Amino acid sequence: MTRMSGLAVQTNQMKQYLAKGEKDFAQALAEHGIAPASFMRAAMTAVSQNPKLLECDKRSFAISLMNAAHLGLLPDGARGLAYLIPFGGKVQLIPGYRGLRDLCWRTGQLHFWASEVVYENDAFDYDGLSGQATFRKCETGDRGAVRGYLAAARLNGSPFLMLKFLLPDEAEEHKRKFAMARRSGTIFGPWVDHFDAMALKTAALMLVKTMPMVSQGRASSAVALDENPDLNLDPTKTDWIEAEIVPENENPPDKPPVTSGRVPPEEPQA
Repeated sequence: MTRMSGLAVQTNQMKQYLAKGEKDFAQALAEHGIAPASFMRAAMTAVSQNPKLLECDKRSFAISLMNAAHLGLLPDGARGLAYLIPFGGKVQLIPGYRGLRDLCWRTGQLHFWASEVVYENDAFDYDGLSGQATFRKCETGDRGAVRGYLAAARLNGSPFLMLKFLLPDEAEEHKRKFAMARRSGTIFGPWVDHFDAMALKTAALMLVKTMPMVSQGRASSAVALDENPDLNLDPTKTDWIEAEIVPENENPPDKPPVTSGRVPPEEPQA
């Protein structure tokens, strides 16, 4: 029999740990029509892409997954819906721009939503006073360098376009200030691997904050989570979460082993 690698053992332990919350995950996901098995596969995909997640506090991992289930966002990162990020020994859930868009669409209040990277050779113009904008991608030749990141929405029955436009320098500044995934001061993770997607998410966050609450739906929770990654969106479904996984036959630190069901006598005082 081949011995499991350390990573395989950690992954298996995490699966067993998360299985304790199977009913709560299923209840949260049912509202969004997501199968628990699909959700867990997405979580394990995130782990395979970034094994550092397994080195983080297990409680933070579980809460981040429960937050994703509450929002109805698959957290594998591949779809741009949500990302699981190791930061300061904890796992934190970062909603993506596609996740924010989906949460707003679910309210039924949106007539239009657009998230676009705008290039120098694209035709783009926006009048902030009238709320009118035009955008057309360059369809011939090179689109040129990135000009900015656009997030726009129009509500049902409204003639006005809500729009946020983030310049490349502003996106870089936001990354320097707020990117959580760092190793020895060096930024890694989504802001490096998916810079455009994270810049679009930042523009989308700015847009959602300007929208009426009725049109935000659970996107408002995603905004709160982005501002406070330690937030637990649904404490009623996290009673099963423990702080750590204690492997079998391992005694808690600084505690003498208990044998034969008897507690060892205390050492005499000097």
